[in-house]
Amino acid sequence: MNITVSTKGQIVIPAEIRRRNHLTPGTKLVVVDMGDHIVLMPEHEDPVAHARGLFGRLGVKYSTDDLIQERREEHARDGALEE
Repeated sequence: MNITVSTKGQIVIPAEIRRRNHLTPGTKLVVVDMGDHIVLMPEHEDPVAHARGLFGRLGVKYSTDDLIQERREEHARDGALEE
């Protein structure tokens, strides 16, 4: 899907994408410059609340306990290398 930037720097987000992402008139977006590409994301009033549960929605299977255990194991390996 291609879009064109106007002479004023404006773009039109296709209707299908607006519907799928619940973008309505007045929705504020955050523009993130990733260097070689640009990302548009809806701005959330409470980004912390919105991020809660994000890993699960993305299919990440780690729990906090899993991550803590992994860090402990890494720390133990790093300590063993220094001796």
